[in-house]
Formats: sequence, structure tokens, C-alpha cells
Amino acid sequence: MQQNTRSLAVWQTTALYIAIYGVMAAVVLYPVLSVKIPVLCDYLNHLARMHILADIGHSAALSSFYRVQWKPIPYLAMDVAFLPLRHIPNIYTAGRIFVAICVLLPVPSVAILHFVVHRRFSLIPAVTFLFCYNYLLSYGLLPYLFTLSLAIMVLACWIGSVGWPRWPRAALFCVLALALYLCHLVAFGAYCLAVAGFEFARAWRAGFRPWRAFAADWLAAGLQAVLPMTLALTVKLEHPFAGPVVTFYGDLGAKIIALRSPIWFFGGRADDLPGDFALLVLILGLLTRRLRLAPAIWPIVLLIGAVAVCTPDMLFSVYGMDWRLPLLVVLLIIGGLSTTERMNHALAAAVLGGFLLMTVVRAATIASALSVLDRQVAEVRHVLGEMPHGMRLLMVDNLGGKQSVLPSRATQHLGLLAVIDRDAFVPTLFTGTTIVSPAPELLRSSTPAGLPPSVSELMVSLDHSGTSSGPQFDDAGHYIYWSRWEDMFDYILIRHLGNRAEVSLPYLRLVATSSIADLYRIDKSFKPDLRAKGP
Repeated sequence: MQQNTRSLAVWQTTALYIAIYGVMAAVVLYPVLSVKIPVLCDYLNHLARMHILADIGHSAALSSFYRVQWKPIPYLAMDVAFLPLRHIPNIYTAGRIFVAICVLLPVPSVAILHFVVHRRFSLIPAVTFLFCYNYLLSYGLLPYLFTLSLAIMVLACWIGSVGWPRWPRAALFCVLALALYLCHLVAFGAYCLAVAGFEFARAWRAGFRPWRAFAADWLAAGLQAVLPMTLALTVKLEHPFAGPVVTFYGDLGAKIIALRSPIWFFGGRADDLPGDFALLVLILGLLTRRLRLAPAIWPIVLLIGAVAVCTPDMLFSVYGMDWRLPLLVVLLIIGGLSTTERMNHALAAAVLGGFLLMTVVRAATIASALSVLDRQVAEVRHVLGEMPHGMRLLMVDNLGGKQSVLPSRATQHLGLLAVIDRDAFVPTLFTGTTIVSPAPELLRSSTPAGLPPSVSELMVSLDHSGTSSGPQFDDAGHYIYWSRWEDMFDYILIRHLGNRAEVSLPYLRLVATSSIADLYRIDKSFKPDLRAKGP
């Protein structure tokens, strides 16, 4: 009878866990699945690349604009993941599935780590749902988020396989580490830091004795980086930047963003309050010894946290590098936490309920914001529908001084919709560190990682278009990819976000308008009055 009662209790607990995780998974997936296109800044750029990979063999326009060359570069996460997804007829549906995977994947990765460390199932990893929407996701850094979750899983396997034979274990993890490297370089680097922190702490607790055994363990751990380093030294990438390579640490504001990046989405009190609550619970729980951070995890957290503090805001011209590691720190903390005997069931249930309630509120707020952006994108797609297939489109900003309710960065890649819907050439497609590159004749009118120019910059470029036939550079040394735009492009999409101002540029003929952006045709027959410029 007692055994049957215990079995019934286990089944009831298991059913409760499954119900909570299932309901919360549906809650956090609702915002991205309730819209046609989740507008997550860089996401539209990545999705345009996926469209090229899927359709370049069937589109004469795409094959004339772009080249695809598969090679072992360290940014293939989304490209490889889309190999099965590209068979879905609608590219937007396939993209939404991938976004949903990236939103949800941190939860099972933390749950696996928690189980390996504590050897029991728990509801503590459910706290991860609160952090599924973060600053990295709002910027559309999907390949990194996808690979970071995989890295946590591989780290959990490394921790759980400590007792395995050393060299077979090393051989297996060499393959897994290589897969992480090919998915995303920065996530692979984060994994290497985590393994280093774990191995050093393990040796420290044992007093570094026997030293030969620990030296061999470190060698086995270090072998994971051999194949990635070999590839990094032998595979040549295109220069991925449109100007000089820049590194700067960032000001206090940038560091506050980095600190808040695990919980911020679009920002505001809806993001600040849950973050403050989570930090308060962690501090009070550790101080009152109701929460405990596993000895296998806290050294990793300290090491990665220290590196995160030292990471510049822009490293080798890659913006937002200091956002990458704080999320990993938070996920590792959740995976390493456990309750002690001082935490009674009522208090634990109340705290967990608070986290889950805030997750529901955040999901509703984020769903509302994404719905607004989805309607804006629908307007732009309607405008772009007035452009013939196979055109060359330049996106231009004319935002004015008034700020929109939602951050303008969310829609800064709207022009890439033309690649997906109209098989167009758009110069700001991510290249250089991807397997897609512009056709050689379009290199001068393309940028691997650039932002749209302004209307005033187009005018300046037009004034100087007759002074040089070679490439032009601005005062900071950045390549002006829109020089001679009147010859190199067919259409211009001017994003104004509701702050429409008069555009008095020659060559432009208005084709279609919306409350977000307007489409202009470049009139190739226009003949400027050169006498107006003087001798």
C-alpha cells in the first residue's frame, strides 16, 4: 500500500511538472506564433538569406544578384537548421518555426543542466521562461541564441561525463565542440570559457592532486578547441565590415543595457520589474540559505561574469558584444540553483508562482508590441508589391526628430522583405561571414554589415557623383556603398515611421505610400541641369 501511494505521488508530481512546463511553453510561444512575421531587427536579414539559399536555383534574378558558396565558417547555425525547414512552402512559416525554437530552446537546455548537476527533476528551470524574451532576441541574434542553448546542453554532457574514459570522451566532445564552432563562433567561445571554469574549479577542490591526472584532464578538455582553431586558421572569410575595424568599451549607458540584456526586450517597466524581482529573489535566497548554487556551477558563473564585465560594447566592429555573456550567466545560475531545507513548500510555490505570473504578463505585452510591428510590416509588403520582380532596391531612412513608440531598430531591415517577396537585390544583406555574397559586379553597391543611408546622405552623394569613378569613403573611412545610387539601383524605399517629410531628390518618382515607408522609382531618363551646379 505504501509503495502504491508513493508511486501515485510520483505520477501526480510528474503530471504537475508536465502541465506547468507545457502551459508556460504555450504562453511564451504565443507572441511569435500569433503574428505572420515576428519583427526582431536582424531576423528579416537572416530570413532573406534563407530565401536566397532555398530559391536561388529557381530564380534567375536571385542567381544574377547573389552567389552561394558552402564552406566551414563559424556562423552556420540558421543556415543548417533551415535545410529541413526550407521545404515548408511558406518561408515566413518556416522562419516563425525557427524563431519559436530559439525562444523555447533555453528552457530544455537549462533543465538538462539542472538535472545533470542535481540528479533530479525540478520546477526551478521553469524560471527560464521569464528570460526567453531578451535583448538578444529583440535584435534578432537568432543564430547565437540557438547555438548558446546547444552549448549549455553540451556543457551539461561534459559535466555529466566526468567519470568516462578520458580519451574516448575527448574524441566525442571534439566533434560536439566543432559543431558548436560551425554554428556560431561567440557561442563556441562561451562554451570554452564554461569548460575552463569547470575544470579549474574541479582541480582546485581536489588540491590539484594527482597533478598528472588533472594535467591530462586539461589536455583532454583543451583538445576540443583544436579542430575549430585549425579551421579558423585555414578557412578565409571575406572582410565582414564596411570600413575600419573598431573596438571600444562603451559608456555607462551601454553597460546598463548589457546588465539588463537577459531580461530586456523592448525595454520599459514591463522588463525592469521582472528583472529586479529575479535579482531580489536570488540575493535573498542565497543570503538566507534557502537557495544554493551548486559547486560545479558557481566557478563557471564567476569566470564568465568576469569576462562579461571586461567585454567591450563593440569588439572588432561587432556591435553589442557585451550583451552575449550576461544571458549565459543567468541561465547557468538557474541551472545550478537548488532549494535547501530552509525553503518551505508554501514559500517556494509563492516565488515560483510570481515568476510564472510575470512571464504571462510579459508575454501579453510582447505579443501586443509584435502585433503592431506585424501590421507595419504588412503595410510595407503591400508597398513593395508595386515593385516588379528582380529589381535593385536601396532602403533609405528619413525618420526626423520624432521618436516612435517602439524602437526604430526593430524595423531597420525592412528593405530585406523585397529579397523575400520580389527576388530583389538589397545592398544591406549580411555577407562576409555568411555563405551568401553579392555577385562580383554588385560588390561596390553592397555592404556586408551596413545601415541604411539618410536622404541627406543621398543628396551629398549625388552632388559628388561626378567627381570620382572609384569607390567613395566617408571621413571615418567607411565605404559609401550608395554612391552613384541613381545608376546602381532601380527603386528606393524610404522609411519614415509616420514622420513623413518632403523628399526633394531628383530622379525619384513616387510609386506607393504607407504610414511606415514609401516606395520611389528611380527615373533613369531624368537629365539633371548641370548648369545649376555652376562651373
